[in-house]
Amino acid sequence: MTQLLCIDIGGTFIKSALIDDNLVLSHQQKHKTPDQLNHFLLYLESLIKDYHHQIKGVAISFPGQINVVSGYVYHGGLISYLKNFPLGKYLEEKYHLPVSVLNDADAAGLAESQYGSLKSCHYGAVLVLGTGVGLALVSDQDLMTFKDFSTSDIWERGLREFKGIESLSQSLGLQINGIGNLIANTGSAVQFIKRASQILDLKKEDGQEVFKQLKLGQKENLQELFEKYCQDIAILILNLRNIFKLEMVAVGGGISQQPLLIEEITKQYLQLLGEQVSLPNQLSQLPIIACSFRQQANLVGAYCQFKKIND
Repeated sequence: MTQLLCIDIGGTFIKSALIDDNLVLSHQQKHKTPDQLNHFLLYLESLIKDYHHQIKGVAISFPGQINVVSGYVYHGGLISYLKNFPLGKYLEEKYHLPVSVLNDADAAGLAESQYGSLKSCHYGAVLVLGTGVGLALVSDQDLMTFKDFSTSDIWERGLREFKGIESLSQSLGLQINGIGNLIANTGSAVQFIKRASQILDLKKEDGQEVFKQLKLGQKENLQELFEKYCQDIAILILNLRNIFKLEMVAVGGGISQQPLLIEEITKQYLQLLGEQVSLPNQLSQLPIIACSFRQQANLVGAYCQFKKIND
């Protein structure tokens, strides 16, 4: 059975695993993301050397703007030292193995649309909450790009409905460019856990302890922070729903393992809808769920992309 080395590069950690044809993950590792290019490359090279004789290729997910054909990184996102770096070509020439590179949010979207929670969804979205916030739009088991909107009616239908509920836009401050929340990273899970850990006077950032205290419900300021964080995500989802006519939204990233997160985002979303007396009923019919692959979604999506372009 063939295996791929799949690597999920994040702003905080690099995760890796071997994935076989049955989507079984093995040899999972997690390493703090280096802050220098030479240290970053040395770590990737050490991973590839360890498994070189067991794998048929390397599949990478990465938080930046990427040429998916060549693996060239135009913009490194939160990893600035990879700007204008030919990551795919560099690794291919060094190890004589095929390498695929895909944006991390797109990777999560591809995993969920092909094998996960959005497999039967005509129009859906994946929000990846990590160091930053990533968005992937999917349709019928594949990724959508903004080029698709020129040949699809989802954009036109979404805008038509959006214009028909101006009261919603005005009262909540929602506009089409409200998707700028993605750029502002107001939904950063890492920043939320950092601020929550400070409220709890923890010696280091600890997501498990944060959610333990949230369940106890004894820290009012912690609860307020959590509700505001989930409201930011809910507003973003409502923006996306208004514009793109989404049928379902899946939330990914390590924080999506916490059922309380999905519950609170859904609660905040419904509260936003409840403030509108003239809102179309169909807007409330939007399941908000956790990604089936949770924190492994990017790894599985990297695998999907490699198979897509090499099989």
